[in-house]
Amino acid sequence: MAKKKEIPAPNDVAEVDQWIVLLAQSVAKRAAIVAAAEAEVREIKANCAVALRSIDEEIKIREAGIGAYATTHRRDLLPDGAKTVKLPNGEISWRWGNWTVKIPQKLLDLFKGPVKGILTIFPPRFVRHKYEPDRERMVSDWQGAIEITGVKVVREERLYIKFDSPEFAALPEVEGPRSSSEAK
Repeated sequence: MAKKKEIPAPNDVAEVDQWIVLLAQSVAKRAAIVAAAEAEVREIKANCAVALRSIDEEIKIREAGIGAYATTHRRDLLPDGAKTVKLPNGEISWRWGNWTVKIPQKLLDLFKGPVKGILTIFPPRFVRHKYEPDRERMVSDWQGAIEITGVKVVREERLYIKFDSPEFAALPEVEGPRSSSEAK
């Protein structure tokens, strides 16, 4: 069995009072070090933000340009229904996202009002049910869902750019522009 480590302790009330001063000094030193470090980090981040603005703008322009070219020339780039184009320095691919339901706010607002039946007897604050559209069911029964005026069942297709050249292979792939498709 391991022995308990002895913890030094003051011997009387006067020594406790001295220890309080020493503790306060240690806490103040720690706070000063942390504050100085945080100030340095803020300064570094501010300097980086300035330097990164032009790079971020360049990235947006290149992503948009690749996306525009790829979208315009998609049929030439993707023979036989392929989803990925392999180039010497990387690849471009299109991937579909999940289907989602878009409902106009004015239709969603209808769910906030009183509902016939039980809610005409009990005030809504006494009823535990939450009335809202069942988006999952709308996706699975999309043909019925799109019959509701204003409801759209859509999914986004995203363009991804992957770097293959050895000097950039460690970089994560980049998500380019998006396009959407509506269930009809």
